Amino acid sequence: MNSSLIFILSKHQKSALRLLAMLMLCLFIGRSIVSGPWDFLIVFLFFFLVWATYVSPLVGLGLVLGISVLAWTFRLPLPSWNVGPLFISSVDGVSMVLTASVGLRWVMKKSWIDLRSPTARLFLLFVVWMVLNILRGLSAYAESAVGEARPYIYFVVVALYVATYPLSRSQFINIARMWVVIGTILVATALLRWGGILPKPIGDVEMIVISASDWLQVRSLNAEETLFLLLMFFGLAILWIDRTPRQGIQSMLVKGGALFLFLLVVMMRHRSVWLAALTGGAVLLFYFRSRVSRLVWAGLFISLAIFTTLYLWQPGVLTSIKKTLYDSASMAWKFQGTTAEWRLKGWIDLLQHMSLQDYLFGKGYGAYFARETSFGSVAWNISPHSFYVRSLSRLGIVGLLMFLAFDISLLIRLARIPKSTSDKLYQNMAVILLVGIISCHTYFSAYSPSAYFGILLGMGMWLTREYAESEHE
Repeated sequence: MNSSLIFILSKHQKSALRLLAMLMLCLFIGRSIVSGPWDFLIVFLFFFLVWATYVSPLVGLGLVLGISVLAWTFRLPLPSWNVGPLFISSVDGVSMVLTASVGLRWVMKKSWIDLRSPTARLFLLFVVWMVLNILRGLSAYAESAVGEARPYIYFVVVALYVATYPLSRSQFINIARMWVVIGTILVATALLRWGGILPKPIGDVEMIVISASDWLQVRSLNAEETLFLLLMFFGLAILWIDRTPRQGIQSMLVKGGALFLFLLVVMMRHRSVWLAALTGGAVLLFYFRSRVSRLVWAGLFISLAIFTTLYLWQPGVLTSIKKTLYDSASMAWKFQGTTAEWRLKGWIDLLQHMSLQDYLFGKGYGAYFARETSFGSVAWNISPHSFYVRSLSRLGIVGLLMFLAFDISLLIRLARIPKSTSDKLYQNMAVILLVGIISCHTYFSAYSPSAYFGILLGMGMWLTREYAESEHE
């Protein structure tokens, strides 16, 4: 009893009381809702995770990144549930936990998006518009509306969760470390797959092999995982350019890590990621234009070293890279039969079958895609393979403009921070987020947003709010 009193009266009093209150609430609600032991355990776990993500953002982002690695990198069969006709996956469970955590934070008045900020208002308007179109889809297409809206729901919920948490400088550093840990896992996975220790197939589909006689010519990471490594590369490259840290082992790790990640991104041969890399590189050249000569010379040296290494060690990989580059460039004069052709035709077909009302307000989520493509003897109906075309179809011009207006406002505010403060942490954070968000937008011309994008948006909103508040102190 005495030890309990000492614990309750210690500096952890508030956390202890919250934990006890949450556990008691779990027991009460779980007992009243379910009777089976496993169902009760699920309810208990849900409320425990809500409390844990409420207390620490590292738990919430650990869930997001951990589920991404388990589900997409290792393709593990994660738990799922059926509630009536509605299918709930583990990703949906994480979305529910984070949404409840944000709601709890709002009820406790711990933190909320500053509604005086035009950026926050635009984002909340987009969220409301998205929810309305999900409800429209539910009335017309039932549970398929929620299924199609999953990527949107996920990155919006993650962004809200990060943006509404009162992050400290140490927590940001810990988040960056967590990002590095996930990147290290992806790099290790690629190397182990190349070495034959981990299986090469992803799910039931064999990975693309350029030449079966050479293990290095296997794409051991998909495009989304390679994009994650590209974002890590940009972060290390910005630290390198800014000479942070200036010397020692940490400086060598930053430079060596950047070179190694750039090599991996090149060798994966995902053209959409290459396009994102070119866009991000252009932003870096513009932003660091006062140091452009040094950056260009460094880029030329890095490229020469990488291609010389490939020529001497793995000439087949270099041949594959050159072929991919040629195929990408030749789309301008040999467009027929390329992947860009069926995507562009799909976009045009989708837009041609939209009414004026659809253009303005969208069809709502869940509508059927009539575009059919074929691979060999198999034909199937496909999605537009573009975040922008899908958003225009589901949310209309109104929804798409809301999102773009929010995004442009956020990027403008991020771009101002490095020029208006001498704080190295804020400067590097702002540039990393600016380059990362712009690169992701290029990538989304062919894919949908991931949870990683939500983390970048949330941290961007947090940083612009934090910096605005520090300016007025």
